[in-house]
Amino acid sequence: MRSFTTTDGQSWAVRLDFGTIQTVKATCDLDMLDVAENGVANTVNALQIDIRKLVEVAYCVCEKQIIERGQEDTFHEIIDAETLRNIRVAIMESWSDFFLQAGNPALADLLEQQQKTTTEMLQHTAERMRGMDFNQELKSSIDSMLSDLEKELKSPSGEQPAL
Repeated sequence: MRSFTTTDGQSWAVRLDFGTIQTVKATCDLDMLDVAENGVANTVNALQIDIRKLVEVAYCVCEKQIIERGQEDTFHEIIDAETLRNIRVAIMESWSDFFLQAGNPALADLLEQQQKTTTEMLQHTAERMRGMDFNQELKSSIDSMLSDLEKELKSPSGEQPAL
C-alpha cells in the first residue's frame, strides 16, 4: 500500500479501489477508469498540473482517515510542496497498482507512459520559459502590431480609411 506523510508527521495510506475511484469521479469530476483516447491523459495532466485538484483527490482518497483523525478542517493546512509531490507519487502509483491488480498491465503501462509524457512536457515548457525574455517578447509583439496597423492605415490609393 502506498502512503505519504504530511508536515505534522502523520502517515496517510493511499489505496485506490473501485469505491474510492467512484468517489473521486463523483466528487472531483475525474474519471480514473476512463481509458479512452484522452481520458487517461486528462486525468494525469490534472493530477500533475492542477494542485487544487490533486488535493481534492487526496482528500477523497484519505477521507475516512481524515474523519477518524478529526482533521476535516485542518487537512489542507498540513500539506506543503514536498507533501504535494509525495501525494502525487502515492496516488499515481496506487492508480497503476489498481490496474495491475485488476489484471490489466497494459493500462498500467499506458498510465506510466502518460505520466512520462506529461512530465517531459512540463520540463520542456519550464526550460523554454526560463530562456524567454518576456520584455523583449512583449516589445516585439507590440512593434509588429503597430507596424501592421501602420500598413493598414496607408492604403495603396493614398487614402486613409475612416477610423
